[in-house]
Amino acid sequence: MKLDHPYVLFLLLVVPLLGATALIAAHLRRKQWSEFVAPRLRPVLLKSAGPLARWVALALMLAAVASLVIALSRPQATAGTRTEKTLGRNVMIALDLSRSMRVPDIKPDRLSQAKVIIYELLESMPNERFGLIGFAGSSYVYAPLTIDRAAVRETAEQIDENWVTVGGSNLSSAVELAIETLRKTGQRNNALVLISDGEQHDGRLASLASEAEQAGVYVVAIGVGTPDGGFVPDPNAPGQQMADQEGRPVLSRLHDEGLRELAKETGGRFALAGSGTDVTSIVKSVVGDLDAFEVESRERKVVVEFYQWFTLPAILFLMAALFIGTRWR
Repeated sequence: MKLDHPYVLFLLLVVPLLGATALIAAHLRRKQWSEFVAPRLRPVLLKSAGPLARWVALALMLAAVASLVIALSRPQATAGTRTEKTLGRNVMIALDLSRSMRVPDIKPDRLSQAKVIIYELLESMPNERFGLIGFAGSSYVYAPLTIDRAAVRETAEQIDENWVTVGGSNLSSAVELAIETLRKTGQRNNALVLISDGEQHDGRLASLASEAEQAGVYVVAIGVGTPDGGFVPDPNAPGQQMADQEGRPVLSRLHDEGLRELAKETGGRFALAGSGTDVTSIVKSVVGDLDAFEVESRERKVVVEFYQWFTLPAILFLMAALFIGTRWR
Protein backbone atom coordinates (compact mmCIF):
# COMPACT_ATOMS: atom_id res chain seq x y z
CA MET A 1 0.00 0.00 0.00
CA LYS A 2 1.13 3.53 -0.73
CA LEU A 3 -0.13 7.06 -0.18
CA ASP A 4 -0.95 9.29 -3.13
CA HIS A 5 -0.60 12.43 -0.97
CA PRO A 6 1.79 11.42 1.83
CA TYR A 7 2.53 15.03 2.79
CA VAL A 8 -1.01 15.29 4.16
CA LEU A 9 0.05 13.07 7.08
CA PHE A 10 1.85 16.09 8.55
CA LEU A 11 -1.63 17.20 9.59
CA LEU A 12 -1.62 14.36 12.13
CA LEU A 13 0.52 16.66 14.24
CA VAL A 14 -2.66 18.62 14.81
CA VAL A 15 -4.24 15.69 16.70
CA PRO A 16 -2.09 15.90 19.87
CA LEU A 17 -2.31 19.69 19.72
CA LEU A 18 -6.09 19.49 19.69
CA GLY A 19 -6.04 17.03 22.58
CA ALA A 20 -3.72 19.21 24.63
CA THR A 21 -5.78 22.30 23.85
CA ALA A 22 -8.98 20.56 24.93
CA LEU A 23 -7.45 19.41 28.20
CA ILE A 24 -6.07 22.84 29.00
CA ALA A 25 -9.39 24.47 28.15
CA ALA A 26 -11.25 22.02 30.41
CA HIS A 27 -8.86 22.67 33.25
CA LEU A 28 -9.23 26.45 32.91
CA ARG A 29 -13.00 26.24 32.80
CA ARG A 30 -13.14 24.07 35.91
CA LYS A 31 -10.90 26.55 37.65
CA GLN A 32 -13.15 29.45 36.62
CA TRP A 33 -16.27 27.70 37.87
CA SER A 34 -14.61 26.82 41.16
CA GLU A 35 -13.89 30.51 41.73
CA PHE A 36 -17.40 31.79 40.97
CA VAL A 37 -19.75 28.93 41.88
CA ALA A 38 -20.15 27.43 45.32
CA PRO A 39 -19.46 23.68 45.51
CA ARG A 40 -23.02 22.92 46.65
CA LEU A 41 -24.49 24.65 43.52
CA ARG A 42 -22.28 23.01 40.91
CA PRO A 43 -24.37 19.80 40.54
CA VAL A 44 -27.44 21.96 39.92
CA LEU A 45 -25.88 24.37 37.44
CA LEU A 46 -23.66 21.90 35.63
CA LYS A 47 -25.36 18.89 34.12
CA SER A 48 -22.37 17.65 32.17
CA ALA A 49 -21.37 14.10 31.46
CA GLY A 50 -19.12 12.26 33.84
CA PRO A 51 -15.32 12.21 33.57
CA LEU A 52 -15.28 8.93 31.67
CA ALA A 53 -17.77 10.17 29.10
CA ARG A 54 -15.77 13.34 28.55
CA TRP A 55 -12.57 11.34 28.00
CA VAL A 56 -14.32 8.99 25.58
CA ALA A 57 -15.83 11.90 23.64
CA LEU A 58 -12.44 13.58 23.35
CA ALA A 59 -10.81 10.35 22.19
CA LEU A 60 -13.51 9.80 19.57
CA MET A 61 -13.17 13.36 18.29
CA LEU A 62 -9.40 12.99 17.92
CA ALA A 63 -9.84 9.60 16.25
CA ALA A 64 -12.23 11.21 13.76
CA VAL A 65 -9.67 13.89 12.90
CA ALA A 66 -6.89 11.32 12.53
CA SER A 67 -9.03 9.07 10.31
CA LEU A 68 -10.00 12.00 8.13
CA VAL A 69 -6.35 13.02 7.67
CA ILE A 70 -5.41 9.48 6.66
CA ALA A 71 -8.31 9.41 4.19
CA LEU A 72 -7.09 12.68 2.65
CA SER A 73 -3.66 11.11 2.09
CA ARG A 74 -5.43 8.66 -0.28
CA PRO A 75 -4.05 5.25 0.68
CA GLN A 76 -4.10 2.97 -2.35
CA ALA A 77 -2.64 -0.24 -3.71
CA THR A 78 -1.85 -1.59 -7.18
CA ALA A 79 -4.03 -4.54 -8.15
CA GLY A 80 -2.23 -5.42 -11.38
CA THR A 81 -2.21 -3.83 -14.84
CA ARG A 82 -4.59 -3.52 -17.75
CA THR A 83 -4.04 -2.81 -21.43
CA GLU A 84 -5.74 0.30 -22.79
CA LYS A 85 -6.18 0.38 -26.55
CA THR A 86 -6.78 3.52 -28.61
CA LEU A 87 -8.71 3.03 -31.85
CA GLY A 88 -8.31 5.50 -34.68
CA ARG A 89 -7.85 6.00 -38.41
CA ASN A 90 -5.21 7.33 -40.76
CA VAL A 91 -5.76 10.92 -41.90
CA MET A 92 -3.25 12.36 -44.35
CA ILE A 93 -3.43 16.12 -44.90
CA ALA A 94 -2.17 17.50 -48.20
CA LEU A 95 -1.58 21.26 -48.00
CA ASP A 96 -1.17 23.45 -51.07
CA LEU A 97 1.98 25.60 -50.71
CA SER A 98 1.88 27.35 -54.06
CA ARG A 99 2.32 31.13 -54.26
CA SER A 100 -1.38 31.57 -54.97
CA MET A 101 -2.11 30.40 -51.41
CA ARG A 102 -0.94 33.82 -50.22
CA VAL A 103 -3.82 35.58 -51.98
CA PRO A 104 -5.81 37.52 -49.35
CA ASP A 105 -9.28 36.96 -50.84
CA ILE A 106 -10.09 35.22 -47.56
CA LYS A 107 -8.57 36.75 -44.47
CA PRO A 108 -5.79 36.89 -43.64
CA ASP A 109 -4.86 34.76 -46.68
CA ARG A 110 -5.57 31.32 -48.07
CA LEU A 111 -2.60 29.57 -46.47
CA SER A 112 -3.28 31.01 -43.02
CA GLN A 113 -6.94 29.97 -43.26
CA ALA A 114 -5.84 26.48 -44.30
CA LYS A 115 -3.57 26.21 -41.27
CA VAL A 116 -6.40 27.18 -38.94
CA ILE A 117 -8.41 24.29 -40.38
CA ILE A 118 -5.48 21.93 -39.75
CA TYR A 119 -5.16 23.11 -36.14
CA GLU A 120 -8.88 22.55 -35.55
CA LEU A 121 -8.70 19.05 -37.02
CA LEU A 122 -5.76 18.12 -34.82
CA GLU A 123 -7.53 19.47 -31.75
CA SER A 124 -10.92 17.86 -32.36
CA MET A 125 -9.73 14.40 -33.49
CA PRO A 126 -7.40 13.19 -30.72
CA ASN A 127 -7.45 9.48 -31.57
CA GLU A 128 -6.52 9.66 -35.25
CA ARG A 129 -3.09 9.27 -36.82
CA PHE A 130 -2.23 12.39 -38.80
CA GLY A 131 0.37 13.05 -41.46
CA LEU A 132 1.18 16.15 -43.51
CA ILE A 133 2.12 16.50 -47.18
CA GLY A 134 3.15 19.85 -48.59
CA PHE A 135 2.93 20.40 -52.31
CA ALA A 136 3.38 22.97 -55.03
CA GLY A 137 5.10 21.86 -58.25
CA SER A 138 6.25 18.76 -56.36
CA SER A 139 5.11 16.97 -53.21
CA TYR A 140 6.84 15.80 -50.05
CA VAL A 141 5.78 14.11 -46.80
CA TYR A 142 6.85 16.63 -44.16
CA ALA A 143 5.19 14.77 -41.27
CA PRO A 144 4.70 10.99 -41.49
CA LEU A 145 1.56 9.42 -40.04
CA THR A 146 1.77 9.60 -36.25
CA ILE A 147 -0.33 9.89 -33.11
CA ASP A 148 1.93 12.76 -32.02
CA ARG A 149 -0.43 15.58 -32.95
CA ALA A 150 1.86 18.16 -31.36
CA ALA A 151 4.63 17.26 -33.81
CA VAL A 152 2.25 17.53 -36.77
CA ARG A 153 1.01 20.91 -35.55
CA GLU A 154 4.55 22.18 -35.11
CA THR A 155 5.31 21.22 -38.71
CA ALA A 156 2.10 22.85 -39.92
CA GLU A 157 2.96 26.07 -38.09
CA GLN A 158 6.38 26.30 -39.72
CA ILE A 159 5.62 25.11 -43.24
CA ASP A 160 5.03 27.68 -45.99
CA GLU A 161 5.66 28.32 -49.68
CA ASN A 162 9.40 28.66 -49.06
CA TRP A 163 9.66 24.97 -48.14
CA VAL A 164 9.01 23.78 -51.69
CA THR A 165 11.69 23.77 -54.37
CA VAL A 166 9.45 23.56 -57.44
CA GLY A 167 6.84 26.22 -58.09
CA GLY A 168 3.37 25.67 -59.46
CA SER A 169 0.47 23.65 -58.08
CA ASN A 170 0.62 19.96 -58.94
CA LEU A 171 -2.49 18.56 -57.28
CA SER A 172 -2.03 15.20 -58.97
CA SER A 173 1.41 14.78 -57.45
CA ALA A 174 0.03 15.35 -53.94
CA VAL A 175 -2.87 12.92 -54.40
CA GLU A 176 -0.56 10.31 -55.88
CA LEU A 177 1.90 10.60 -52.99
CA ALA A 178 -0.93 10.42 -50.45
CA ILE A 179 -2.38 7.28 -52.05
CA GLU A 180 1.04 5.64 -52.07
CA THR A 181 1.72 6.57 -48.44
CA LEU A 182 -1.69 5.46 -47.18
CA ARG A 183 -1.59 2.21 -49.13
CA LYS A 184 1.59 1.24 -47.29
CA THR A 185 -0.25 1.33 -43.95
CA GLY A 186 -2.10 -1.85 -44.89
CA GLN A 187 -5.46 -0.47 -43.72
CA ARG A 188 -8.59 -1.12 -45.77
CA ASN A 189 -9.60 2.52 -45.88
CA ASN A 190 -7.98 5.84 -45.04
CA ALA A 191 -8.74 9.52 -45.41
CA LEU A 192 -7.03 12.26 -47.40
CA VAL A 193 -7.80 15.86 -46.51
CA LEU A 194 -6.78 17.92 -49.53
CA ILE A 195 -6.60 21.68 -48.89
CA SER A 196 -6.04 23.78 -52.02
CA ASP A 197 -7.34 26.58 -54.21
CA GLY A 198 -7.56 24.01 -57.04
CA GLU A 199 -5.43 25.91 -59.51
CA GLN A 200 -3.28 24.43 -62.29
CA HIS A 201 -4.20 20.75 -62.11
CA ASP A 202 -2.91 18.70 -65.03
CA GLY A 203 -6.00 16.68 -65.84
CA ARG A 204 -4.83 13.51 -64.08
CA LEU A 205 -7.21 13.92 -61.16
CA ALA A 206 -9.90 11.82 -62.86
CA SER A 207 -7.63 8.78 -63.17
CA LEU A 208 -6.25 9.33 -59.68
CA ALA A 209 -9.79 9.43 -58.30
CA SER A 210 -10.32 5.91 -59.58
CA GLU A 211 -6.99 4.82 -58.11
CA ALA A 212 -7.85 6.39 -54.76
CA GLU A 213 -11.21 4.63 -54.71
CA GLN A 214 -9.58 1.28 -55.38
CA ALA A 215 -7.03 1.93 -52.61
CA GLY A 216 -9.79 2.80 -50.13
CA VAL A 217 -8.73 6.44 -49.85
CA TYR A 218 -11.64 8.79 -49.15
CA VAL A 219 -10.86 12.36 -50.16
CA VAL A 220 -12.22 15.34 -48.28
CA ALA A 221 -11.40 18.27 -50.54
CA ILE A 222 -11.37 21.70 -48.95
CA GLY A 223 -11.36 24.66 -51.29
CA VAL A 224 -9.72 27.86 -50.07
CA GLY A 225 -10.31 31.08 -51.95
CA THR A 226 -13.19 32.80 -53.73
CA PRO A 227 -14.51 32.72 -57.31
CA ASP A 228 -13.58 36.40 -57.70
CA GLY A 229 -10.09 35.68 -56.38
CA GLY A 230 -7.32 38.18 -55.81
CA PHE A 231 -3.86 39.15 -56.95
CA VAL A 232 -0.87 37.02 -55.98
CA PRO A 233 1.52 38.98 -53.72
CA ASP A 234 5.11 39.36 -54.86
CA PRO A 235 7.35 37.74 -52.21
CA ASN A 236 10.26 39.94 -53.27
CA ALA A 237 8.34 43.22 -53.18
CA PRO A 238 6.07 43.66 -50.15
CA GLY A 239 2.82 45.36 -51.06
CA GLN A 240 3.21 44.56 -54.75
CA GLN A 241 1.67 41.85 -56.93
CA MET A 242 3.39 39.24 -59.04
CA ALA A 243 3.25 39.99 -62.76
CA ASP A 244 3.08 37.69 -65.77
CA GLN A 245 5.35 37.86 -68.81
CA GLU A 246 3.32 40.74 -70.17
CA GLY A 247 3.61 42.72 -66.95
CA ARG A 248 0.03 42.24 -65.83
CA PRO A 249 -0.76 41.35 -62.19
CA VAL A 250 -1.37 37.64 -61.70
CA LEU A 251 -4.98 37.01 -60.68
CA SER A 252 -5.76 33.79 -58.83
CA ARG A 253 -9.27 32.41 -58.43
CA LEU A 254 -10.70 29.38 -56.67
CA HIS A 255 -11.08 26.46 -59.09
CA ASP A 256 -13.19 23.96 -57.20
CA GLU A 257 -14.47 21.79 -60.06
CA GLY A 258 -11.62 19.29 -59.88
CA LEU A 259 -11.74 19.23 -56.08
CA ARG A 260 -15.47 18.55 -56.03
CA GLU A 261 -15.19 15.77 -58.58
CA LEU A 262 -12.30 14.12 -56.74
CA ALA A 263 -14.24 14.11 -53.48
CA LYS A 264 -17.38 12.79 -55.14
CA GLU A 265 -15.64 9.95 -57.00
CA THR A 266 -13.87 8.68 -53.87
CA GLY A 267 -16.91 8.76 -51.59
CA GLY A 268 -15.66 11.79 -49.69
CA ARG A 269 -17.01 15.31 -49.46
CA PHE A 270 -16.18 18.84 -50.55
CA ALA A 271 -16.16 21.85 -48.23
CA LEU A 272 -15.49 25.52 -48.85
CA ALA A 273 -13.31 27.26 -46.29
CA GLY A 274 -14.37 30.65 -44.97
CA SER A 275 -17.98 30.26 -46.10
CA GLY A 276 -19.48 29.55 -42.69
CA THR A 277 -19.38 25.81 -43.33
CA ASP A 278 -18.26 23.69 -40.39
CA VAL A 279 -15.31 22.11 -42.18
CA THR A 280 -14.16 20.20 -39.11
CA SER A 281 -17.54 18.47 -38.73
CA ILE A 282 -17.51 17.45 -42.38
CA VAL A 283 -14.06 15.89 -42.06
CA LYS A 284 -15.03 14.14 -38.83
CA SER A 285 -18.18 12.68 -40.40
CA VAL A 286 -16.20 11.16 -43.27
CA VAL A 287 -13.38 9.87 -41.07
CA GLY A 288 -15.85 8.53 -38.50
CA ASP A 289 -17.35 6.17 -41.09
CA LEU A 290 -13.99 4.51 -41.75
CA ASP A 291 -12.85 1.29 -40.10
CA ALA A 292 -10.98 2.01 -36.90
CA PHE A 293 -7.88 0.10 -35.89
CA GLU A 294 -5.56 0.02 -32.92
CA VAL A 295 -3.25 3.02 -33.20
CA GLU A 296 -1.82 2.78 -29.70
CA SER A 297 -1.84 0.50 -26.69
CA ARG A 298 -0.37 1.07 -23.27
CA GLU A 299 -0.21 -0.73 -19.97
CA ARG A 300 -1.81 1.08 -17.05
CA LYS A 301 -1.72 0.14 -13.39
CA VAL A 302 -5.04 -0.72 -11.78
CA VAL A 303 -5.19 1.31 -8.58
CA VAL A 304 -7.52 0.38 -5.71
CA GLU A 305 -8.42 3.25 -3.39
CA PHE A 306 -8.77 2.69 0.38
CA TYR A 307 -9.69 6.21 1.54
CA GLN A 308 -13.28 5.11 2.19
CA TRP A 309 -12.00 2.70 4.83
CA PHE A 310 -11.00 5.75 6.87
CA THR A 311 -13.72 8.19 5.81
CA LEU A 312 -16.57 6.07 7.18
CA PRO A 313 -14.92 5.51 10.60
CA ALA A 314 -14.20 9.25 10.79
CA ILE A 315 -17.91 9.96 10.35
CA LEU A 316 -18.89 7.33 12.90
CA PHE A 317 -16.35 8.60 15.44
CA LEU A 318 -17.63 12.15 15.00
CA MET A 319 -21.27 11.13 15.41
CA ALA A 320 -20.44 9.10 18.52
CA ALA A 321 -18.55 12.02 20.05
CA LEU A 322 -21.48 14.35 19.43
CA PHE A 323 -23.91 11.80 20.82
CA ILE A 324 -22.00 11.46 24.07
CA GLY A 325 -22.09 15.27 24.16
CA THR A 326 -19.71 16.57 26.76
CA ARG A 327 -19.23 20.20 27.75
CA TRP A 328 -15.88 21.33 29.03
CA ARG A 329 -16.09 23.36 32.20
